[in-house]
Amino acid sequence: MKNVSATLALALAFALTARPMWAATLTANPAPRGIPECGSMYAPPFAGSGPAVQPRTCPAPSPRAYKPKFQTIGHEILTEESLACFVPDSAFELLDSLIEKGRDKYTLLPTGSGSWEASATPFFETMGQVLLEAGFQLYIPTETLGDALTNRPLQAGGQHIADCDTGSLLYMSMAEVLGLPVSMVEIKLRSGSGHSYLRWSTSAGQSMDWDTNGRSQCTTPPGQPAWQGRTMSRTEVLGYTRGLRGLLQQKKGRNQEAAADYRAAAKMYPQSPWAPNNLAWLLATRAEFDRPAEASEAVDNALRAVSIERDANNLDTLACAHARKGDFTSAAAVARDVVALAPGNEAFKQRLKKFEASPPTNCVGQD
Repeated sequence: MKNVSATLALALAFALTARPMWAATLTANPAPRGIPECGSMYAPPFAGSGPAVQPRTCPAPSPRAYKPKFQTIGHEILTEESLACFVPDSAFELLDSLIEKGRDKYTLLPTGSGSWEASATPFFETMGQVLLEAGFQLYIPTETLGDALTNRPLQAGGQHIADCDTGSLLYMSMAEVLGLPVSMVEIKLRSGSGHSYLRWSTSAGQSMDWDTNGRSQCTTPPGQPAWQGRTMSRTEVLGYTRGLRGLLQQKKGRNQEAAADYRAAAKMYPQSPWAPNNLAWLLATRAEFDRPAEASEAVDNALRAVSIERDANNLDTLACAHARKGDFTSAAAVARDVVALAPGNEAFKQRLKKFEASPPTNCVGQD
């Protein structure tokens, strides 16, 4: 099954619908005593539901009339996103405006003296306030950074939406201009959903985690797989967002472009299983990928994903990859493991029946 991280969406349940549509039912969670776990907090205002929060339409590409004032990771992501769904100048202008306001507010604060926390906490709080003043409201999932920077008629005067991925990217863009040591972190919550947040790291190995969804300090939940809970490099974050662009391409039916994005994402962010898993699922389930080399590529990438994280989702992809290659014996063997790990999932059971049928059938056409 295709895997999406948290945006990502990763998260992210990793199907074309990405992360679950929680926004309409979110309530503010009171922080427990001590520092709450990252991913456990949702601070208002909430964007609600309805047409106003739907993914943006893609305008026809047009020449750029606006020259961005900054060159940050956010600007780079918007430029990359434009190749799949054109991002208008207004998004770049808004990003510049947010950075300018955040920079000006932060540099006026009496930070930099005393402990490193005296610089970290004011940065996070200031940037959260900048987004609030600009009319940002929490909506999960906000699929792309372009979606976050689109003007919307939201309730209570809101104008923009953001979630953990897009919010983190906005904070990171501001931090780059200020030269601050802020990075993104990806984890999987106990619910199975993906989640992203921020980390301020010092040269002495000290750090502070900050959840943009809750606009509060948080702590990384224990027991994360080795590839999660890490301080991600800039290249890894760009690999993560390249995979999100692949999802956007796939949603629009541009499967060849989606496959290219997944391949690039897997190279840029090799610690994560979801880009190779998404690539393997795409190659195994879309009829246009009918060459033997593509079936072998599906198996190779599915095995890579399973080697990083052996769960039912990634194993299901591996089973379908084997079936696409015509190896139904291996497909059925892996599918039995999948059913054992997720006995309540009917889709997994039906796929096993298809592999064991006479004649067996593969996963082409399945979502």
